[in-house]
Amino acid sequence: MAQVNSENSTPMPARAPSKDELYAYVEWLFMEHRLLCYELWPDSLERDAAKDIQDAALPLQQAYRFSPVGTAAGHFHFPKDGRTWKDVPTPSTRCLAVFEAIGLDASNSKWMSELETQAALPERPAS
Repeated sequence: MAQVNSENSTPMPARAPSKDELYAYVEWLFMEHRLLCYELWPDSLERDAAKDIQDAALPLQQAYRFSPVGTAAGHFHFPKDGRTWKDVPTPSTRCLAVFEAIGLDASNSKWMSELETQAALPERPAS
């Protein structure tokens, strides 16, 4: 079970996620954002799709355009107490806790190792 960081109640993982698990997390977050935006604004997205009848997937493809800014959640990444986004736990620290919460086991994901043998990926930015 993960421990909790008392500064902002962020679950602290028992271990660091693997590179494959982080890539799975990026995919999950990307699709979670697109699908949630589609749930929030289906009429607007369907109206956009009606302009391009040839592409039935357009509403889902366009869902990434919407993202609220200035909600209460913004203070999670950008606290008001003088800390910066670099001072709070990074998104990767939540990867395994999110997967545990949704019942996803990404520990056997081999996307990264398979892809590395096929093509070079950009290097992960240094922390």
